[in-house]
Parts: sequence; C-alpha cells; structure tokens
Amino acid sequence: MGLRGPSPVDLGALKLLTTQWACLLFGLRDGHPDLLQRLVWQPWNQTGVRIGIAGRIGFARIVSARGKEPEKVILIHEQWVAEMTRGSEGQSESFAQQPVRHIQEVITLPESSQFGSSGSLYFPPISFKPELWEQLKHPRSMKDTKQTINSIFRWMRDVSDVFETYRLPEGQEAELYRATRLWNYPKDKERPTSDNKRIEFFAKALAGLMLGISPATATKRLSHWKLLQLWKVLD
Repeated sequence: MGLRGPSPVDLGALKLLTTQWACLLFGLRDGHPDLLQRLVWQPWNQTGVRIGIAGRIGFARIVSARGKEPEKVILIHEQWVAEMTRGSEGQSESFAQQPVRHIQEVITLPESSQFGSSGSLYFPPISFKPELWEQLKHPRSMKDTKQTINSIFRWMRDVSDVFETYRLPEGQEAELYRATRLWNYPKDKERPTSDNKRIEFFAKALAGLMLGISPATATKRLSHWKLLQLWKVLD
C-alpha cells in the first residue's frame, strides 16, 4: 500500500510527532545537556560558600482549546541547586545538593504554533552524534539511508525507553532518501539558518512517514505552521 498523498491527515498527531522529532534531531546534531552539564556557579560569598543553579525543560503537555480557553502548553521545568563550601586549611571543599524540583509553567500558544489537539512531549538529556545527522542529510544510496535510520533508532533507544516504539513502516526509507530532492528541501548551504531548516524538514518528513503520510504531503500541510522549540529554557 502506498503512502497517503493529499487525503485527510491527523494534523494534531503530525504536529506533535514533528515537534518530538525536531527535539531529537537538534539533539542528534548539538546534544541537550543534563542538569549537571548545565550547572552554573555563582561567585563565592564572604562565608566561603557558593551556589550552583541548573535548569532545563524535561516535559511538555499540550492542552487543546476548550470553550473560551485558548490552547496552552504546560512546561515542566527541572531545577537543581547545589552548594559548595570552602574547606579549612588542608581540607577539601564540601559539596551538597538539593533534590531536583519540578516547576510548572503554563504558556498560551500563539495561533501560528497551535497543535489543535492534546498530547505529551518528552525532552530528555541527549548525547550528540553529529556524524549521524550528516549521514542523514547526505545519503549515497537508499541502502545508506536505511543504515543511517537504523543507527538513529538505536541511538534513540539509548536516549530513552519512550522512543522504543518509534519505527518507520517497512520499506519507507526510500521515501526519506528521495525527500531531499523535493522542491521545498532547504538547499542553501551559505545561510547559517539553513541547517536548522533542514532539521525541521526532516522532522516533518519522519513524522509523516510514521503516520503513513508522504514527506511531500507532510511538509506541505505544515508549511504555515511555526514549530516552537519548547524544550529550550526560556529566559
């Protein structure tokens, strides 16, 4: 059975999967640090103590519009505070940490970035593997694409059990291989933002393929939808 073309699609599911894939692909290229890696130390105070603070967004819940209530996203922030005390002469510094706190933040989504349905998104810490991202962008054959996708799925299982069920339908690696030849694939290598746009393109294509939708249809249906990087700590 071929992939769906212009037939009706579940846009809410497509947008949720696209956002999840975008988080994964940005992590594949750049990584998403854990709390320890994000720890920022303040200067020592007069009592010989300094505080370290780290924060990240680990989870998001999309809540669809109800009545007069607009569509919202509930972000779950992870916050970690550590304390270091200078040791007296001949003694090492001591380190203490507080339990990780989970803080809820509710944001109203702009109309251009709404999902149209409810759902959950997971943003775990990720160790980057930029070589896989380069292989995904520059396959030499359909066989190369299949090998790269299999490697990415193995990497995803190491990231979190949440992604254990992520799979492409059998034989759809060929669709992904051909996707870079579509007219709307970002090809400009000179612009600094082009690689980010390629991540968004592949996120839409992979989300579509998981739902049985061709990359051409998935990218077209989401062409006016603005993807928000909800996993980024908002300043």
